[in-house]
Amino acid sequence: GEITIGSGETRNIRVLIDMMAAFRAAHPEVTFDMYTAAADDIKDHLDRGLVDVGVVVEPVEISQYHFLRLPGKERAGALLRTDSPLAQKAVIRPEDLIGTPLLMVKRPYFQNELTNWFGAAYEQMEIVATYNLIYNAAIMVQNRMGVALCLELESHFDGLCFRPLEPTQENGTVLIWKKEQILPTTTRAFIEHVKEYPEGIFRNNQ
Repeated sequence: GEITIGSGETRNIRVLIDMMAAFRAAHPEVTFDMYTAAADDIKDHLDRGLVDVGVVVEPVEISQYHFLRLPGKERAGALLRTDSPLAQKAVIRPEDLIGTPLLMVKRPYFQNELTNWFGAAYEQMEIVATYNLIYNAAIMVQNRMGVALCLELESHFDGLCFRPLEPTQENGTVLIWKKEQILPTTTRAFIEHVKEYPEGIFRNNQ
């Protein structure tokens, strides 16, 4: 059978793919269909039965779903040009971004976290664009539109670098599936596989 997985942009995709590869090794007849989107789109696809399970980054409202917490944390930071003065800093603090055009992720939950991180400095922030996936935001950064606030990924973009936020902003990642839904046998087996998967595999990939 086929398992359809909706996933956000996350470093935890590595451990998920480890799980998928191990599951396929034991069940070579199984195939996967991957759909990449923002958390709200993934939840919408779950609700409409278009994906079997989803991988979303917290904070996110998941009370209507079963979930498993994946190991590891996602780290928030700034994606900026390597020729930016900010690239000389090891970490980015709220006051460093005053007067800098910012690209903000569209998700309200994540926006609220960043608003809290900015504190009093938020009133002086200049948000020039919002985005839902990092690729387009990276092109905007390359074209000097601003600095993108985002999660650290393993993607590399020419002429750009990532600097973590200070105070540190870290988020968990969860695998979710719809409550009160009869799942295909293959999907149920994959969820059990995820439950039993050793967390040490993920730590070794850091």
